[in-house]
Amino acid sequence: MKAVDIALHHQENISELVNITNQYPFTILLRQGRYLVDAKSVLGVCSLQRGVPMQLEP
Repeated sequence: MKAVDIALHHQENISELVNITNQYPFTILLRQGRYLVDAKSVLGVCSLQRGVPMQLEP
């Protein structure tokens, strides 16, 4: 699979992304610059800057 560019602007977008990614049994990562976090973690996703483009990587 390939990476997809996304931007999360609101808190609702973050919780929706985490809910969607938790439905899959494999690891999904979110990369923003040099930072890489687990896309299934609310705290991890919240630690990234909102509104800045990031890549969703399976």
